[in-house]
Amino acid sequence: MKTASGNSEGLRQAFARLVQSGQIAQPSQRERNYLRAYRLLLALLAVVLTFAAYDRAWIRFDDLHVTRAMALAYFGAAVVLVLYGVYERITAPTELVLGLLLDVAAVSLAMMFSRGMESALPLLLLVSLAGTAHYLPVRLGMGAAALSVIAMLVAMFSHGISEGMDHATANAAAIGVVCFVVAAVASLIGTRARDAEALAAQRGADLLDMDRLNDLVVQRMRTGVLVVDRGARIQRMNESAWRMLGSPRRGESQLATISPHLDRAWRAWISGGEQPHTHSPLAEGGDPVLPRFLRLFSDRDDFTVVFMEDTRLLDLRAEELTLDTLGRLSASIAHELRNPLAAIQQSGQLLAESSDLPARDKRLVEIIGRHSQRLERIVRGVLDLAKRERAKPETIELETWLTTYLDEFRMTRLPEGDELVFNSPSKECEVVFDLVHLEQVVSNLLGNAMNYGRCEERPLVITVTLVASDGRAPIELHIADNGRGIPDDRIDQAFKPFYTTGAHGTGLGLYLCRQLCEGNGADLDYEPADDEPGACFVMRFHRRDLLGPADAEA
Repeated sequence: MKTASGNSEGLRQAFARLVQSGQIAQPSQRERNYLRAYRLLLALLAVVLTFAAYDRAWIRFDDLHVTRAMALAYFGAAVVLVLYGVYERITAPTELVLGLLLDVAAVSLAMMFSRGMESALPLLLLVSLAGTAHYLPVRLGMGAAALSVIAMLVAMFSHGISEGMDHATANAAAIGVVCFVVAAVASLIGTRARDAEALAAQRGADLLDMDRLNDLVVQRMRTGVLVVDRGARIQRMNESAWRMLGSPRRGESQLATISPHLDRAWRAWISGGEQPHTHSPLAEGGDPVLPRFLRLFSDRDDFTVVFMEDTRLLDLRAEELTLDTLGRLSASIAHELRNPLAAIQQSGQLLAESSDLPARDKRLVEIIGRHSQRLERIVRGVLDLAKRERAKPETIELETWLTTYLDEFRMTRLPEGDELVFNSPSKECEVVFDLVHLEQVVSNLLGNAMNYGRCEERPLVITVTLVASDGRAPIELHIADNGRGIPDDRIDQAFKPFYTTGAHGTGLGLYLCRQLCEGNGADLDYEPADDEPGACFVMRFHRRDLLGPADAEA
């Protein structure tokens, strides 16, 4: 008993290993239902034939009662096997193998109690054999065929070797060959079908991954992408396009409703093929955008792909190119201009010290010195811009620092007759900023106020105001003058490199100040005064209590 139990356990483990290794495939639910239906139909047919007690030439039962009992047992076993499979009491491969064994036993016993191999009973086994071998490798499929043939041979020899033995042997041989051929073909077809299905599933998964990757790339693109159908309905848009179109509400798809300007440009392109040439906002209050239209299919106009380029990105790219050019230029300036410029300045100073120099020549020497100094400022500004170091922010109590710095500025740099006023909220204003960069920005803004804020109508008054609210609003530093201010049509140009309205300016001061502020996480903007004349530059700082620990320590 222990040996039989051990053998049974060994067979079960071997079968489990075959299933886990994938040698016995998992049939789908629909395929299992087909095999169940065939087995139940076959068992029901056996019950009907035996209880109808037919006695025809092509079928004859030796013992009708035993045959009826076997038919009922076969039908009951088939029902139990189906119920076990439906309620998942056994796995699909187990149901597959047990079903084949049940069919082999039923057909073999039916052959033993009928006319043996001369009947058509062996043909009924071919469907079950093919259905099972379809999920087995060739080796196991041929084993299932061998098991079926052996069972039929045993049933044949149970009738003895007397009557019609040669004819029965020939039938047995033919049925055996057919069983092996059916098993081999079904196994090969099943293996090929599963390999093709696995390859198709892999290709489908790869395509799905690529589709998701494409969606992710398109969604993250800074260029707006739209897909418009023939009826001017938006079928698809990425996040950038959604923002450029003014964030339309969900469910709205008509292009004319979302952006009439883009709808007109699209219809003009459809009718005449002319692409837009000007940048214009696609939604109220939006940034200028240049759309480009392209047919999704070259042979028809079912869908149009619209690419929308934000001009801000073009400006950023141009700015990056400018910085790169300045970096390259600064090295050449440092080597090619500074040395001869120093020689010119030194020669001019020596000439100015000469007592024999005529008054007219002294005037020329002053011009040389003044323009040499201007050129020196330009070189220094370009070099500062190119070699700008990364910010090293630290915590600064802004009111205390400004009080000390402005007192020193009044004594050393403020001309007599000019006025510098400091308005403070008298509360703690801690910010995180690079101290060297802060001094450079404030010094530059105060210098701009002295150079460009003067007018003949009134004396210069520079007002420095520190604004700090109790809420979460950023701390602001306002540096204003009472001059003429910057014209509205030149405000956008004021922060661009090399743009200046003065005869002696370099055009790099405001640009460098904004770059230093952005490097420290602050903002620098121009705000014209509403009631009073003059220019006002506003620095907005992060509060120290709004920064994370890592930012504060940085």
